[in-house]
Amino acid sequence: MENTDKTNPVREIRYKAFISYRHLPLDKEAAERIQKGIENFSVPKEFRGLAGGNRLGKVFRDEDELPISTSLSDSITFALDHTEFLIVICTPDLPKSRWCTQEIKYFLDTHDRDHIIAVLADGNPEESFSPYLLHEFDADGNIVNDLEPLAANIGGENHTISKKSFSKEMMRIRAALLGVPFDSLWQRARRRSIMQLAAGMGIVIAGLSVFLGVTLSQNAQIRQKNDQIVAQNDQILQQNAEINDKNASLQKQLSTALVDSGNTLLKEFDRRGAINSALEAIESGDPEIYDHRAEPLLMNALGAYTVESLQGELIYEQTTDITDLVSLKNENRAYLADIVGNVSCVNTDSGRLVWRESSVFSARFDAEAKPRLYLAEKQGLLLCKNYYNLAAFSLDDGSLVWNYEYESGNTMFALSGDGKMAAIFDRSKYLPGVDPAKQIVGYDDYNHLTDVIFLNTEDGTEAGRYTLGDDQTVEIPFSSSSGYGAFFSDTGRSFACGFAVRGVDDYHEGHYGYYLIDTNTFEQVRCGKTFYSLAATDIFYGIAIDEATNSL
Repeated sequence: MENTDKTNPVREIRYKAFISYRHLPLDKEAAERIQKGIENFSVPKEFRGLAGGNRLGKVFRDEDELPISTSLSDSITFALDHTEFLIVICTPDLPKSRWCTQEIKYFLDTHDRDHIIAVLADGNPEESFSPYLLHEFDADGNIVNDLEPLAANIGGENHTISKKSFSKEMMRIRAALLGVPFDSLWQRARRRSIMQLAAGMGIVIAGLSVFLGVTLSQNAQIRQKNDQIVAQNDQILQQNAEINDKNASLQKQLSTALVDSGNTLLKEFDRRGAINSALEAIESGDPEIYDHRAEPLLMNALGAYTVESLQGELIYEQTTDITDLVSLKNENRAYLADIVGNVSCVNTDSGRLVWRESSVFSARFDAEAKPRLYLAEKQGLLLCKNYYNLAAFSLDDGSLVWNYEYESGNTMFALSGDGKMAAIFDRSKYLPGVDPAKQIVGYDDYNHLTDVIFLNTEDGTEAGRYTLGDDQTVEIPFSSSSGYGAFFSDTGRSFACGFAVRGVDDYHEGHYGYYLIDTNTFEQVRCGKTFYSLAATDIFYGIAIDEATNSL
């Protein structure tokens, strides 16, 4: 509860004001500026009787005025006892300060409440004012009265002090310290500013008059010098014209040289170099300067207006024969396999080799098998099939993800539409005691069974396998057999493969054999044969799967 009897023994007033604030950057800046605004203020003559002189007096701020003592609280109490006003710097951090709260309470016990000035530096009054500034409390700490303290608002945007309002609010604080109406002090300050501005303008006008007189006296000299400058300018213009003529001649020679170079580059299939040369040749944009052969060079290099043929561009070159090439849609990469077993990735914009893998194939590498490439795009893999192994590489950096080797194989291979499963053929199983004149689809010329091996492309593990002809249900006499096709259905639930089996007596007569396999159980769903008679080379048209009826 506040002390309503503020009568104390007569004490000496040493400070005009005591500033209570948190020692935080914004609070400290506000306290320092207010202290200077009070101590440096020159009191107008008509109010000096109230102030007791031409200055308002000193301001206590603990960092500047704290005397040496054994107790901080004693020093603060002494300053509060000998000050006339308490100025509280209010921010959202003020109510959290135990020391600021004690300073306010102590001042209220010894002074009138109208000697407290609240300065809002940040936030709003509800969150920034101390409860002891907004309310009067009884002895039990209960609010008995709501109050509206004398306040000034200097807060700006983004937690800063407003430059626009600080001067006016500073004058409001001075008026409160003097005990005079704010308008009388503020209007007087404005009148004084206007008078100072008028005096300054008078000085400026006088200075301009002197300057004008000096200028007029120098006009004759300036006119004489101008004539000299005009003559010099004419000479410079003539020299510039000669320089421009020389530059135009050099630019035309350069343009001709660029066109000649561009035509040579175009003959060497370097379209990008030819385009750059043509653009540089016409860079000046002046038809009087550039070689007009640059225009047809640019059109030819771009292939513009070419209907009958397309012009190629040499992007990448290597010394070994390329056996296969694949690329992804909407990407600038191409993946190559060559006859010596290298797998490479090339940037199709720059022709730069991104990565190359050449160490995955074993000593049994068969160049005649011509390595083939397959994309498992969703898995981020590039599959490379050779006669004796299937390897998976990362599309991004070419690192080897897995490598699956088998004893013997052929060129037949299939990859499911979603890229999750691959099928390869291994003819390593030997079948003894079978009459070569009565072979079955699935056997080769050397009495070997053929396994269809199904692999998970994610890690190269075996998902399952099926041995073609193991049940000997498709018995076909033949002198030789060849695999012609293998593929998965659209859903990947079925797998089919087909063979051409030539007859023993007539090389041009034989049968097509086929198998349909369930990829969930890896069991045969259907198999069969179809007779053919050809006068020339075998022709295999393909297979289509009807999953609804499990038919081929």
